[in-house]
Amino acid sequence: MKKTIVWFRNDLRLHDHPALWEAAQQGAVLPVFIKSREEERGAASRWWLHHSLLTLQRNLASKGVPLVIRSGDPGEELESLMKETGAEALFFNERYEPDVRRTDRDLTEQLRLRGVEVRRFHGHLLFDPDRLWNQKQEPYKVFTSFWKRCMQQTVPPVLGIPDYLETVARPVESLSVEDLGLLPDGALPFGEYWKPGEAGAIARWEQFAEEGLGRYAAGRDFPHREAVSSLSPIWRMEILAFGCYGTVCSVGAGWTPLCIRRRMRSSGN
Repeated sequence: MKKTIVWFRNDLRLHDHPALWEAAQQGAVLPVFIKSREEERGAASRWWLHHSLLTLQRNLASKGVPLVIRSGDPGEELESLMKETGAEALFFNERYEPDVRRTDRDLTEQLRLRGVEVRRFHGHLLFDPDRLWNQKQEPYKVFTSFWKRCMQQTVPPVLGIPDYLETVARPVESLSVEDLGLLPDGALPFGEYWKPGEAGAIARWEQFAEEGLGRYAAGRDFPHREAVSSLSPIWRMEILAFGCYGTVCSVGAGWTPLCIRRRMRSSGN
């Protein structure tokens, strides 16, 4: 049976996760999160990551699959896991920061030279930014032109949570979430206002879709009003992909991505 490492980064969810979905169709899956020593986070971001990892860990456990947690250089840790488990492939969703993209390309080339199948997926955005260029084959510089082009595109279908996940046979050494030392010293009040993790993200979007989206055009300049989504930290951690609008609507308001576009247009957006 094929064994695939699915490398979770800022996509700590099970639904609409192309890398996880594709790996699950092909064989056994080893979900991995690696805390990079080079990636610094503030106190609020560390708190959110801690609780989001706990949620992801529980969700994977409900499917009978453990989350393997490591800390260190991602390339070294991934190669070590390949040797430990005999995994033949590495699947992960793209990130779009320039430095991260360069590192990802280098890692992909390095592993492919060693015979590892590496596949990268667009799991965060509605459209592949490398394909959405203007007539001069350059990135758009004017938002209105970019928006009109987006309105002409077909939104890719949203992927659900895999019905079944097969885990690798042998136990794999892992840190605990607590071992990562993410929680800052002292109590933080964020839990009074936010619910990190997949379920909290979906609940927040459903609330906005039902109560705030229709008022967004008039209220978007006033963040203290309920007319705004308050989804910024969720997008930052990418617990909801933009493609997940369709997933959320399928379990909530019953809209499709096209219907959301129409609703936004009717609101003046």
